[in-house]
This record gives sequence, C-alpha cells and structure tokens, in this order.
Amino acid sequence: MADTIVEVQLPPTSSSPTLYLYELSDDTTVQNTGGDSLTQETNAEGFWQATVTEALADTFRVKVTDGGNTIYSGYITVADDTSIYRAEDSYALAASAITSTAVQAACNAALVALHLDHLLAAEYDPGSKPGVATALLNEIVTEDSGTGGIKFTTEALEQAPSSDTVEQTINITETTVNT
Repeated sequence: MADTIVEVQLPPTSSSPTLYLYELSDDTTVQNTGGDSLTQETNAEGFWQATVTEALADTFRVKVTDGGNTIYSGYITVADDTSIYRAEDSYALAASAITSTAVQAACNAALVALHLDHLLAAEYDPGSKPGVATALLNEIVTEDSGTGGIKFTTEALEQAPSSDTVEQTINITETTVNT
C-alpha cells in the first residue's frame, strides 16, 4: 500500500478542497475513504496535490469539492505506487476518445432519433408519402406522370426566385459589400 500522489489543477482561490475518487461504474462509494485534503503546490500555482493512502490501481472518476460545492470533475488512472498522477478534465478525455466510427455512430443515432433516416436512406415515393401529409418534402415534390419520377410542384416552383430576383439580390449584395 503506497502513498500515491494525485494532482489536480484548480483555481488558486480554492480554500480547502477535498479529493474524492469513485469507480467508473459506481458514483456513490468513495474509494479513498472519506476523501483526501488537497494542498496547493508552493512552486506551481493552481496545482493541488493529495496523498491517497489506499491501495488503488485503476481508472477512477475524480470529484473535488470546496465548501460543499463541486469545483472539479474528471478522470484519473493510478497505480499503487508513489508516483504523481494528474487528473484529466472530463472534456479532454472525451475529446481524445473521438474517432470517425464514434462520430458516424452518433450521427446515425441522431438521424434515427429525429426520423430523418427515412428521408435520407430510402428513395422518395410521392405516390406513398411518408410521415405527415403537410411535411415540407411532401408539399414541394410530386410524381411526374410522364416519367414516373419526381418533380417539384407548381406551387414550389412559383415560390422559387426568378432570374431577375436572383440578379437583383446579387447586385444588392455586391453594392453593399463594395460600399
């Protein structure tokens, strides 16, 4: 059972912060019994250290309180030795875990949750309109009886800008930018 040093970066205005370590799967049982007092390093303003005397070797959720208020939350991986281990901010850990696979999975989950996967993953059939009849896509496209494909409705095309309107908008924008 070693005296493991845990270091946390906190505002220098903290008065008497206390370090608590929790297992990742259990945020109710404190692993460093009763918590450990943090003391500010004399030559490194903003860095606080606590000596953990329990034999801990794993990744833990870190919580630091000061005056009963949580002032820091993060993660730390420690071994049962006398080394100094620095807690990592929750956001830094989350950012380092981002992969293209994770982003793809999150995007797919969001599309499914919002039912947008139906619009993007399947061919649109105006003869069998999905969802609410007044949904945007159902309002602006219709079946082309001549080709069997889809085309914009007359109402949708009437609302589209004409070439004059587009030219006027470009001229107004150019004039505004140039003046």
